[in-house]
Amino acid sequence: MNKMEINDESRIAMCDQFMSHSQCHSAPITLHEKGQGNIIDVVNNGTMGFIQPEKNGDIIAITAYHVYEKLIKDNLFSCINGFEFDMKNNLIAFSKALDIATFKVKEKFVHKTGKKIIQNNLNKWPPPKPQIGKGCFFGGFPGHERRQNKENINFGFCFITSVIHSIDDTKITIHMDRSKFIKINGIPPVDYKFGGVSGAPLFLVYETPILTMEFGGIICEGESFGEDAIFFASPAWVISPNGEIADI
Repeated sequence: MNKMEINDESRIAMCDQFMSHSQCHSAPITLHEKGQGNIIDVVNNGTMGFIQPEKNGDIIAITAYHVYEKLIKDNLFSCINGFEFDMKNNLIAFSKALDIATFKVKEKFVHKTGKKIIQNNLNKWPPPKPQIGKGCFFGGFPGHERRQNKENINFGFCFITSVIHSIDDTKITIHMDRSKFIKINGIPPVDYKFGGVSGAPLFLVYETPILTMEFGGIICEGESFGEDAIFFASPAWVISPNGEIADI
């Protein structure tokens, strides 16, 4: 497929499409102290996605391991978009080195959260490895954007689209270059705090020959440095169709 020059209006429309896709497939995780009787009291939060690697196969909930580690270490309980979810008893596997944790989840529960399951449209698993310089996007729920009162929790959504900067066997690196920002619903300030985006599903953009968006990994770390930021994702190819994680 030949590359076409596109104007700013087309870029904004494409970014809107990517952001909508990311919002539909990313859910906020909230961690709470046990015995408080009020899920509005949030100790910490992160992001989760739901994947189905094979047609009619298992549905797997995914997030960053350090989100799950916080729950275990501090004896907390978790909610996904406001609905209680037992991460400990639904755990399939985790890797501290890769910063991934996977969980069993029912389709009915995913629908209850209002989110969608990430389907494998390429009909093969794992999906192809991304190429350096190719497009990608993700979105999650930074903790400092969370607003709560006695009755409700409202989550702010942070969306990033960029290109793959580098790849190795265990990590995908994404560089956010502020000089190339396209303003959609606002631009994050310098030194923006991304804590809470961990666990967000990373989507890769392919031309096959039409434009497709496929699951590519899990965001495990993001850090601002001055005007720019860098993100690290653990790749999809380390996750098996049943949720087990490769020993790397």
